[in-house]
Amino acid sequence: MSFGWAALFVFAASRVPRLVERPLMYGLLFGALVFFTMRLVILPLSAFPYPVSFKPLAAGLDLLSHLFFFGLPIALAAAKNLRRVSA
Repeated sequence: MSFGWAALFVFAASRVPRLVERPLMYGLLFGALVFFTMRLVILPLSAFPYPVSFKPLAAGLDLLSHLFFFGLPIALAAAKNLRRVSA
């Protein structure tokens, strides 16, 4: 799934140059988007019919990890490579 999310960001960044110009901001936003999509859509669907509960500390740490260890590296790598390709 991570490769799919990364491919989605690279595809979007190749179409929208603003994503390449500000990778820090858009990387953090992308990490938040992935976190909320996974927590609110994918995880409940995969756990059906059992309810999914979230503990605040665990959810907060998971959000931070998605921001800084998932979204940000993908955005920085995509921006670096897309700048190199366009140069």
